[in-house]
Amino acid sequence: MTYLDSSFAEVLAAWPVERVLSLLAGADEGAVHTALARGVRSEADLAALLAPCAAPQLETMAQRAASLTRQRFGRAIQFYAPLYVSNHCVNGCTYCGFNCRNRVARRRLTVEDASHEVRHLADEGFRHILLVSGEDPKGVPVPYFEELARNLHPHVASLNIEIQPLSIPDYALLVQAGVDTLTLYQETYAPVEYARYHVSGPKRDFRWRLEAPERGAQAGMAFLGIGALLGLTDWRVEAFYVGLHARYLQRTYWRQHVSVSF
Repeated sequence: MTYLDSSFAEVLAAWPVERVLSLLAGADEGAVHTALARGVRSEADLAALLAPCAAPQLETMAQRAASLTRQRFGRAIQFYAPLYVSNHCVNGCTYCGFNCRNRVARRRLTVEDASHEVRHLADEGFRHILLVSGEDPKGVPVPYFEELARNLHPHVASLNIEIQPLSIPDYALLVQAGVDTLTLYQETYAPVEYARYHVSGPKRDFRWRLEAPERGAQAGMAFLGIGALLGLTDWRVEAFYVGLHARYLQRTYWRQHVSVSF
């Protein structure tokens, strides 16, 4: 199976947790040194660098990462500011304060409120804005984000969304309105644990969330941000899956830029 022949859901199915754990357990110091020496690394190399036996090479890995960062981006640092536009949510995620069963005050910013906040952030020098919201398709629908984006776009250099997974047409509407970046954590790439943590609401649909970055890319998003909520399961396994996902997106949607959040 090649990356271009399938969606990432099918690629992930070929890498059950037992296979990843076997790679991690089978890695040794020789595999770590081999992985460090390669210019283009395989899945086995990624597992070796994540394995416990790689711990003595952490400083070497950090220096290599710093060198690559300077090579690709220079010494520039880009700041962004998150703007929480709503904490309304219909999901029952056991780890989240937005859980629909939690008795907390709920609020949705008006477009005017959000525009005021973004203008203030722009005055402070923030030109990259991340819009964050709980998942509430009725209370915070796509037209709300479309109007918000059209109002905010003239004031910023980049507009990022971290909201519920959408369809290709809905993502395309937001792209046309000025959104250029999609950030979406899978939370955990382990389907069984995913179902245990996401007990109710549309977020229970593992595959719909997993394939959202692909739909965003097809809709024209220029930047795709992915990540896992480390701590829900074995962090080494989750980090492996994040790397696998990033590689899939880079190879399949090579016009898009891919970033990873922790």
